[in-house]
Amino acid sequence: MKLLRTLLLCGALVTVQVRGANIAWISFHPADNSPSAGAAGLGFTNAPDEPYTRLLRANGHTVTRVVTFDNATPETVGFLNQYDLVIISRSVPSAHYETATENAAWHGLRVPVMILGGYVLRNNRLGFTTGTTIPDTASYDLRLRVLQPTHPIFNGVNLDANNVTVDPYATIVEWNGVIQRGISVNTDPVAGNGTVLAVVGTEGDPAYGGMIIGEWEKGAVMAGAGNATLAGPRMVFLTGSREASGQSSEIAGIYDLVGIGPQLFLNAVNYMAAKAPPPPPDLAMVSTTVADVTAVEGVLQSFRFLVTNRALANALLGSGSYQWYINDQAVPNATGSEYSFIPSTVQSGLRIYCRATVGDASIYSPTGTVTVVAPVEIAGSLKWEYYPGRTLTDLRTGNHGRPAEIRAIAAFDAPFNYADNYASRVSGLFVPPVTGNYVFFIAADDDADLYLGTNASPASKRLIAQQEGWSGRNNWLTHGGGGSPLAPTQKRSDLWSPDGGMTQPYGMGIPLVAGQKYWIEAIHREGSGGDNLGVYFLTTDSAEYLSGGPADGTPSNLTNGLIRLLTWQPTTLTIVQQPQSVTQWEGLDVTFRVVVNTDSELTPTYQWQRNGVDLPGRTLPTLSFVATMADNGARYRCVVRIPGTALTVTSEEATLTVQQSVFVPGIVRREVWGPNNSSVTRAMVEAGTAGEPNIKEYITAMDVTDWADNYVQRLSTWFVPPTTGRYVFYLSSDDDSDLFLSTDENEANKRLIAQQTSYNGTRAWQSGNNVSQRNSSTYVAPDGSMPGANGYQLTAGQRYYIEVVHHEGTGGDNVAVYYTLLGENPPADGTPSNLRGNVIGLKLPAPTSLVITQQPQSVAVRAWHPAVFTVGVETDAVYPATYQWRRNGQPIANATTTVYSFVASTNDNGAQIDCVVTLSAYGSVTSQPATVTVLTDTVFVPGKLKEEYFPGAGFDAVLYGNVGAPAQVNEWTIFESGTNIADNYTRRVSGFFIPPQTGDYVFFISSDDESRLFISTNSDQPSAKVWVAHQPNWNDARMWVSGSNPSQRRSDQFSPDGGMTFPYSMGIRLEAGRRYYIEAIHREGSGGDNLAVTYKLYNAPDPMDGDAPLLTGAVIGYMAAPAPVEPPVLTVGRQGNNVVISWSPAGGRLESSPVLGPGATWTTETTDNPAVIPITGTAKYFRVVR
Repeated sequence: MKLLRTLLLCGALVTVQVRGANIAWISFHPADNSPSAGAAGLGFTNAPDEPYTRLLRANGHTVTRVVTFDNATPETVGFLNQYDLVIISRSVPSAHYETATENAAWHGLRVPVMILGGYVLRNNRLGFTTGTTIPDTASYDLRLRVLQPTHPIFNGVNLDANNVTVDPYATIVEWNGVIQRGISVNTDPVAGNGTVLAVVGTEGDPAYGGMIIGEWEKGAVMAGAGNATLAGPRMVFLTGSREASGQSSEIAGIYDLVGIGPQLFLNAVNYMAAKAPPPPPDLAMVSTTVADVTAVEGVLQSFRFLVTNRALANALLGSGSYQWYINDQAVPNATGSEYSFIPSTVQSGLRIYCRATVGDASIYSPTGTVTVVAPVEIAGSLKWEYYPGRTLTDLRTGNHGRPAEIRAIAAFDAPFNYADNYASRVSGLFVPPVTGNYVFFIAADDDADLYLGTNASPASKRLIAQQEGWSGRNNWLTHGGGGSPLAPTQKRSDLWSPDGGMTQPYGMGIPLVAGQKYWIEAIHREGSGGDNLGVYFLTTDSAEYLSGGPADGTPSNLTNGLIRLLTWQPTTLTIVQQPQSVTQWEGLDVTFRVVVNTDSELTPTYQWQRNGVDLPGRTLPTLSFVATMADNGARYRCVVRIPGTALTVTSEEATLTVQQSVFVPGIVRREVWGPNNSSVTRAMVEAGTAGEPNIKEYITAMDVTDWADNYVQRLSTWFVPPTTGRYVFYLSSDDDSDLFLSTDENEANKRLIAQQTSYNGTRAWQSGNNVSQRNSSTYVAPDGSMPGANGYQLTAGQRYYIEVVHHEGTGGDNVAVYYTLLGENPPADGTPSNLRGNVIGLKLPAPTSLVITQQPQSVAVRAWHPAVFTVGVETDAVYPATYQWRRNGQPIANATTTVYSFVASTNDNGAQIDCVVTLSAYGSVTSQPATVTVLTDTVFVPGKLKEEYFPGAGFDAVLYGNVGAPAQVNEWTIFESGTNIADNYTRRVSGFFIPPQTGDYVFFISSDDESRLFISTNSDQPSAKVWVAHQPNWNDARMWVSGSNPSQRRSDQFSPDGGMTFPYSMGIRLEAGRRYYIEAIHREGSGGDNLAVTYKLYNAPDPMDGDAPLLTGAVIGYMAAPAPVEPPVLTVGRQGNNVVISWSPAGGRLESSPVLGPGATWTTETTDNPAVIPITGTAKYFRVVR
């Protein structure tokens, strides 16, 4: 059995565990450790085929042995349908599979079946082949020739040019010294249109060319007795020995797989098990709202019927479907678990139910009768319903539930720029002012449908116009984009066509009678970006219509007495949570809240009052603002109303007491809605409809980078001009943002001065998208004016409210603001915001304490490796302290967080690092100094670079050292990363460039997203590095000369100051064989990612896009830590009057001391190994120093 054990071990080593299947193994042998009588009689203590089942279990499968049986019928084999896979092993008598009844039974199994033995395949057995020819293989390294190499089971199998497996598949085995016969292969043609996947590929083998692996689909007709039809998929996979001549057939099927055999076997098992049919459905109702109800005309009615298939684990209906019925007629496309519709009184008494179906199984909901009663009409309003996460198709088909919000709106003009990824409906009655033929116009972003009834009944509605693609708000005539070629005309009813332009059913207008009521409804979908929905009408004889139609931008005229909202009569409106009086510091947030209970379907309206006077725009259930001293003693209350009714309630008054704060320079208020919340938009925050932010905090500059995805943030502070003059402001962001500046310190007087509608790279003040709109002096307002063209006149020392609202979708994110006086040079790309320090500030409570709780510690660090320092503080301030790290008492540029790190150079040895922590309006404390000890025992590693990987870290954090130790350190053999590695990380790649010849060099960097390249042009020290190339945005992999920012990405065209200078335009002079420190920092937000660096000599041709980087092999290297010293192991023995001491590994010296501990004095005895030391009367302790 030595060979057998070896084969199984090899098999276990090459397999990979995949999803476990429940497998039935048909065999002579009842258990792995219980062979049949015939096998036991030949000395087997385990089943001869036990290695197969052990291999399957080792790879996560469950295996149940089923003893082979004769005279099978469909009834006696039916229990096998409970398994994922049935395997008829080689260890079976083929006579159990020969009669028509047996063929019908085994072929009638619905589950997948694998057959491992050739004798069962013949046409006088199960009939997978058309004959009975069946030689045995004789090759000890049997290989296969693969006929279908793209089949999934051959994944990971190496083939030669003739599609023959490079590695063997099976061998010849022996038992107790007796050589067994090989695999029995039926070489006749296959039946049932089977597909041969692989054949014997070892030339000269008796079975050469015979099928080893084949596949049959459900429905194939086989060649055995009765010509049975397969009820499920089948695979032939021949493996297992044939018994030696004269031995019992019960030992057939000994494990014979080698090389790629085990992997191929497991691939086949996983492939077939995945074809297992789902179990028969077992349907049960989870919940339903289908019952008798009284509905109101014009008011959405929703039903739900939720069903589970108990035959599936952790699933509801699975692959089944729903169908809703009204009055026993299937509702077209109503195929979800929810169904909603707007009922009419003419439908009163309708019966509704739902059927859930999986295969042939069905279950019905109860039947509900809907009684529809007349509504209450509210003149001057329409109903707006908001469905987050829903689509236009959902609303068209009724496959949705209740809306998240229902509002009364005063015109056919839905809330605009409200959210992303939602659907909405506007509905009600239209009352024509005059009798005539009417034309309706719709403008929406994104797509929308407009319906008009022939009377007041919702049931009479028909489609009259559509917005394909999108249009701007109230753009009745101008199409924004998207949709079909007919899209520009589909949005007006007189040109709308339901059949691609063949007919225009309302081309002459829609006749309506003055004073009569007509149902009107629009449904709308919003994906992302701007959103709006509006409708306008004209009569065909109006001058406005005859002159071409309504002008774009004209507000909707479906308003006032021309519209009606339908609802039920609410009866209750009560306040269940009153606003509470509060004491707050000046400059901090105050929030008052009111909570009401009502039976109205309409969202109540809220109006907050201060000292009895309405606060404009304060119309949410919560009132939040920043407290000022002017608010001290003010009283706040909220008036709550149900639109169109007499239901009104006023809250109790709450008094605000404000405590005086101090002006704190260097602070910015930051409010964040998110992250990971795409429902809040920038417009909502600017309009005050976004609700409370998720995060409120303070930061020290108008500059945030690489924070998160899917959020909106507002940064606000007072700008305090250092001098009187005309100011220009610059905005940089990814994604969109708006910059506001007030005429004074009052937020209410702010106006828009710059805007980014797209995105740009981090601090890309002069490059990227929309540069002119991001500069307040060139910004063009919506009315065409340029209000900041001459700068904004500001007075030194006065406070001006400044605010930026920034939206981030996914990928990289940043926002920053910079200021200059008019006429000064703009900031160079990459320059951090200068809205920090004494030119900004807020009113906040004065702090009373600042204590350092964690001191930076001295470090011993190897040259070319990072040194990391950390400081921690405690304070009672509501705003953060600022940090300034110093080296030998001198501030370190941009080292301004609680962590500071740098790549050590040899000249850093002995440097003193400390941190000055400053709390504005309080003072400063300085940490104790930490000493840098630089070790120089590093080892040069040729042909490799070092990558330090910082997951979650921002670009600036790594660039300026505001980050700790890397999470991973990896080696690269070429200055190029893999592609699409991960999201949200920054890496630093460093080492040496060793020029192959003396000359002037040009370096290129290519990356997605941002990257910078540095090189020490005259040194191997990191401290001497200079910035030579920059990708502020992104490009595809190996894009050396094209893509975005190609000039900044090559050192000879790179400018660090926006084009004023090009320091390396003539190349970088480097000497052959000398080491020059090289470093790249690369940031990845989301999406694709790549990084590569290459070079050329100045006069050489540029690299072509796609060329592999040249920074590999002998031209690169890095300094690594030395290999750890293995501690010596001492062996002590006696030789006469001597002690013999030897140690391993060799090297070093033997020392002795009469005592241990602090008073030890160590003296060298010898460097001999072994050492022979005379025994004296004095005690000695020995050690080896290496």
